[in-house]
Amino acid sequence: MRILRGGMFRDRYPLFRSTPCARLFCCWALLAWTVGCGVDTPPSAGAGAAKPAGAAAKGGGSVRVTFEFGGQAAVQQREVVWREGMTVLDALLTFPAGEMDVQHRGGGARAFVESIQGVPNRGAGKNWLYYVNGEKADRGAGSYVLQPGDSVLWKYTDEK
Repeated sequence: MRILRGGMFRDRYPLFRSTPCARLFCCWALLAWTVGCGVDTPPSAGAGAAKPAGAAAKGGGSVRVTFEFGGQAAVQQREVVWREGMTVLDALLTFPAGEMDVQHRGGGARAFVESIQGVPNRGAGKNWLYYVNGEKADRGAGSYVLQPGDSVLWKYTDEK
């Protein structure tokens, strides 16, 4: 049981010869990586579900993206050209630089929008939430697949 006492283990894995903070950070990183390896969930029958067969062709159409800044600025909206497999995040990132400044981190199901037009999420205060066709989203912006004619509302609100 020499491995459990740490001698051979520490010799073989130099990380465990470092400070407790480094060990804690690495354990956290390993946990985050492990959780991040999950499989994306397919759309449910609720918001974001596939539209009827006649609703969309392989290309064409548009998606309306609207922003409500919670009384800080006027409502802004824009039509973006829809494409097969487009997500809410993709639609958000189609805005040209200077027209709509979007800060985000990550991608796919793990994408997180940090700020829009310099207005950041506040944690316990106001945050950016999005709605598709009037229904509050049930998944991340990078995994919600849009259909032509969908309407996306990004709302800066203290709603939970």
